[in-house]
This record gives sequence, C-alpha cells and structure tokens, in this order.
Amino acid sequence: MSWKSLIHLLSFYLYYGTNRDMKSLKNYNIILTTYALVRNDISKFKDMAFDTIILDESQNIKNVESKSPKSVMLLEAKHKFALSGTPIENSLF
Repeated sequence: MSWKSLIHLLSFYLYYGTNRDMKSLKNYNIILTTYALVRNDISKFKDMAFDTIILDESQNIKNVESKSPKSVMLLEAKHKFALSGTPIENSLF
C-alpha cells in the first residue's frame, strides 16, 4: 500500500474549543489538540491508551515541575515522540 493510499484511510479529530467530545475520539486515527487542553482534561485522557503520541514544539514541556509536562507523562502510549526546532539545552530529560 502506498502512502498516498494510506492518507485516504486516516481520519482526524480536532479536540479543541467548547464542544470537545471524548466519546468521538475512538473513531479517529489522529487526534490534534493543545498542551493546555491535555493539561485541563488529563483526568479524561489518562484512562485512554494510544498507539503513538507526537508532541510538537516540545519546549513547552521543558519545565518538568509544571503541570503540562506532568500531564503529558501520564498519557499511555506504545510510542512517544517529542519534536522541536529549538536546540536541546541543558538536559535530554
């Protein structure tokens, strides 16, 4: 199967705004959201199992003592990736 064929099989849900529907998430391959919403809704997300989590702009979780990184660390997934265009400074933690 080519990647072009695969793209037609992928579906995404934008988990954002006031009408966030946790029940709908299981019907989608890709869920897009923000660090703030993961932090605010961690009680709902922490009971879910994901195949892969990709964190973009991972400098947002650099301070491990703040709520966003603590929330992200509670998420269960087989695979986790953190992406950043910012050079790694001080620690790879």
